[in-house]
Amino acid sequence: MKEAEGRDFSSRESLSIVPGVLLSGVGGGMAFPILPIAALQAGLPIYVIGLIMATNRIVRMIVAPWVGETIDRIGGRRVFLTGILVNIAVMALFALGSLTGHEGLFFLSGRILHGIGSACVFISAQTLALHSGQPQGRGRATSFIRSAQSSGTPLGFVLGGVLVVFLGDLKTFLLAMGSLVVAAAIAFPTLPDIRVRPSAAPSRGFSFLKTAGRTLLPVFAITLVYTFSLQGILLATLVLWVRQIHLSFLHLGAQGTAGLLFALEAFCSAGTSLLTGRIADRWDRPALHASIGFLLLSAGFVLIGVCHSGAWLLSGLALTGIGGGSVWINLLLLVDQSVPEGSRGRAVSSLQFFGDAGSSLGAFLGPVLLSLSTGLPYILAAVLLLFSIPVGMAISGHRARSSRFRENSLHP
Repeated sequence: MKEAEGRDFSSRESLSIVPGVLLSGVGGGMAFPILPIAALQAGLPIYVIGLIMATNRIVRMIVAPWVGETIDRIGGRRVFLTGILVNIAVMALFALGSLTGHEGLFFLSGRILHGIGSACVFISAQTLALHSGQPQGRGRATSFIRSAQSSGTPLGFVLGGVLVVFLGDLKTFLLAMGSLVVAAAIAFPTLPDIRVRPSAAPSRGFSFLKTAGRTLLPVFAITLVYTFSLQGILLATLVLWVRQIHLSFLHLGAQGTAGLLFALEAFCSAGTSLLTGRIADRWDRPALHASIGFLLLSAGFVLIGVCHSGAWLLSGLALTGIGGGSVWINLLLLVDQSVPEGSRGRAVSSLQFFGDAGSSLGAFLGPVLLSLSTGLPYILAAVLLLFSIPVGMAISGHRARSSRFRENSLHP
């Protein structure tokens, strides 16, 4: 075990977290396009399919505070490895569903477990990144993890959609499980065990949200807006929107075209995340940088909602990818700067909680809004993102005044 306090930035330690995060995303992404179609072919009711697809995020919201508390007590390494092992079991359940013909039971059980496994992997990975990067490399360390998250799931989504055509559901699930076994094999000998001393009298479970919310409510609010728009509305409606405007690339149809568009947005986000990490380490203004990202996101959603040609849609998605890649890292750094090091796990899990709440709400409302009016969900998202900019600027101004006050107190 290594103590995080007083250590220098180590890119090797941060990069050692990446393979597990990337392959976990690939494995989960491979299953995502298969589950609803396989469940539909098995004759499951639409409401059951919707429950299966939503369960993962709901469970992750419920367990996130306790996962963060566990990370603060025993360290991120053990929680991370546990999460990968849980995700291996998830793919085994999906495979059993296809093999036995009891898709409903096994798919739902797998999605419940996946909520726990994904919470363990992603929250512990971001916490370990903050530990390994502090104090001068937190931006770069978190950018490595965010880039892996941004690219792993869409890459798995594309792979799953292609492989299932040639191999079928069962073999594709087994290949996804194999990617997670590889992730565990890489992470076990290489993943660092970096910890800090837990904060005195730590808050437990949701009680930390009550305590932290008093000081971090503005950050959590704009986090909810960010995920509501990008991971909720956009993900839930892009296929429907592509079909409505009759857009097709390479004769792939609505689903294939939307898959390529998602890949464009995701890889723009991943690339921007790496650049954002370096900028964050050089200029410590996370609230200001997040505000710029919100402006780019808002502009991207306007282009998606108003302009109906392929070129403008590509431009809008590129902007949302660039803006999204610059927002999350800076939100994470804002939260990290506002809590003691011994509460990092719970702080990251709180951010994850509000992120999942926003994306769940956006995924529910997006299709409803699109059915009411063409382009409506994207314009609503653009407006909400625009209102997030003054909140970010107010946070930036408050932090600048607080910093000057501390300097004047130290050097009267």
